[in-house]
Amino acid sequence: MQWTAISYNWSTGKTATYPFKGHERSSFASNQFRESHPGEELLALIPGNISSEITTYPLTYLGDKQ
Repeated sequence: MQWTAISYNWSTGKTATYPFKGHERSSFASNQFRESHPGEELLALIPGNISSEITTYPLTYLGDKQ
């Protein structure tokens, strides 16, 4: 099954999308993603290849700015 993973990489401070083919059960597909992308923290797993329709942004800490 085709999936799109959205992940965060702590060392680069960036979110990213990864389209990939994986198991049809989301729990198994999540494990497949984690094994093939060990530096990425999986945030979301979406059925289908929608990576071209997603925009990711860096997660920045704004501190105590108001």
